[in-house]
Amino acid sequence: MKARGQRYHLVTVQIGGAPVPTPDGYTTPYTNLDPAQMWASIDGPPREDEAIAGNVERAKISHTVEMDFHPGVTRQSRIVFGTRNLYVRGLVNVEERDETLILQCEEIEGSA
Repeated sequence: MKARGQRYHLVTVQIGGAPVPTPDGYTTPYTNLDPAQMWASIDGPPREDEAIAGNVERAKISHTVEMDFHPGVTRQSRIVFGTRNLYVRGLVNVEERDETLILQCEEIEGSA
């Protein structure tokens, strides 16, 4: 079991833009934040006592990501880890100190 704050996963942080029409519907283009790569810890879904309040459907949350604070991270962001995409559905700026973010994410397989 790793101690809180140990970050072993190098991820790319991106923000989504306005939806763009495609022949099959719409797609959301993503661009890298600056800096784009950060170290994070990625864990399974949160325990009941770690749930983030708000409009987050717990059934959709597949991962909890902890990383350094970045002012550009919002619920329109995604975390790219290898070939996997984790879409931010809820976030907390721990103690409102602008030091640590805890993100509740949904992994959507096959998304680009």
